[in-house]
Amino acid sequence: MSLRIELKNDYVITADKDNYILSKMTVKKDKDGKDTEVQADKRFYPTINQALKRYIRIIPIEQEETITTMKGYMDMINDLEHRVEELTHGN
Repeated sequence: MSLRIELKNDYVITADKDNYILSKMTVKKDKDGKDTEVQADKRFYPTINQALKRYIRIIPIEQEETITTMKGYMDMINDLEHRVEELTHGN
């Protein structure tokens, strides 16, 4: 079985026999000039929940909008955690 969970902001979770891998997908040209999708910034986690928790922490940092208050940051984190909770529990 192959695992590939596509997340927002070009992130994907894949797995090997030992880890869940959170990666940012980018497109690069191969030696023939063709666009090829590659995994960048790979991070390895023993559980999918740990990979998702890291994803939740990365997204606010990469957002184009500016967060100027702690409340704004926490609201965004809580919203992302709620979405992940829905995904992992099938709601």
